[in-house]
Amino acid sequence: MDGTEGERAEKTRTFGDMIARRTGLPVRFQDERLTTEEAYWIMDENNIRSREDRKAHTDSMAAAVILGDFLNSTGR
Repeated sequence: MDGTEGERAEKTRTFGDMIARRTGLPVRFQDERLTTEEAYWIMDENNIRSREDRKAHTDSMAAAVILGDFLNSTGR
């Protein structure tokens, strides 16, 4: 949370650079820290509280948060 990037982020950037070189398309990175926590908050707000329901929806909800953050950052 101090702004430094770890080993996984470095590997992701290397992979993104390779994709950009091979495709000629720009690659944008999106910070996904705390998106699972935000997904839990959204589920709480929508009364999705059972362990089974939360487990079933956490990844898709976090993915929606990441996409929404990306779209908001691009002004779309």
